[in-house]
Amino acid sequence: MKLVNEKDVYDNEEILNYKCIEPYNEIPEGRFICKNGKWRGNFDCTSMICPPPPYVENGDYIIRDRDGEVITKVQYTCKTYYELSKQKQYYKCVNGIWETPPTCLKPCEISAEVFKAHNLHPIQQNEYLRHGQGREAYCKNIPGTSAYISCFDGKLNVGP
Repeated sequence: MKLVNEKDVYDNEEILNYKCIEPYNEIPEGRFICKNGKWRGNFDCTSMICPPPPYVENGDYIIRDRDGEVITKVQYTCKTYYELSKQKQYYKCVNGIWETPPTCLKPCEISAEVFKAHNLHPIQQNEYLRHGQGREAYCKNIPGTSAYISCFDGKLNVGP
């Protein structure tokens, strides 16, 4: 978009007009009004052309379809040990709007300190659990008893 009457300072109740630039000019122009130091109004520069796919923290996407140079379908992936929040094969852009992407759920690191704090048999090196995974660990002082260590989006839970 391009500001029509841009300046450094605006008075209360003053209007700032903007024009939408192609191809995002389905609605050609709009305006904001300054009210008590805050801008009021909606930004409406839209297009039927798909913008770049949404960013996913700790993830990336693989392009699965294009319309010329415009990406229209992607598949999301996550970094090692991270898990997608929802399993869907593809995410599409329809009428210039992308489907809501998944998130990448965090793994949990199990360190020797965790085992020590819960009086469990020690481990040689740190381990990682993916979101939704768990493992059993045996108690140090009480033979035959164990605790279950589980991971939920980066939060470790240790319980019986």
